[in-house]
Amino acid sequence: MPPVTRTVLVTGASSGIGRAIAKLLLNQGHFVLGSSRDSRRFCVEHPRFTPIQLDLANLREIEPCCKRLQNDFPQLDAVVFAAGYG
Repeated sequence: MPPVTRTVLVTGASSGIGRAIAKLLLNQGHFVLGSSRDSRRFCVEHPRFTPIQLDLANLREIEPCCKRLQNDFPQLDAVVFAAGYG
């Protein structure tokens, strides 16, 4: 049986635990949507990685971003909430 491939949104993907989780998921063959305040900080060029610019502290950004994700990535399977406050 072939392995299951997921499309996963990882918040806080530019550093710390979120970055480590994003890299692990990519190494396992999953597609990763990595959100962060500054998407340029995750500099991995990878065919299965899509950076998402999103500041979760700015509540007005969240709903439009979620609607874009829903339209652009209907195959989204899971979310890992790893964004921290710093």
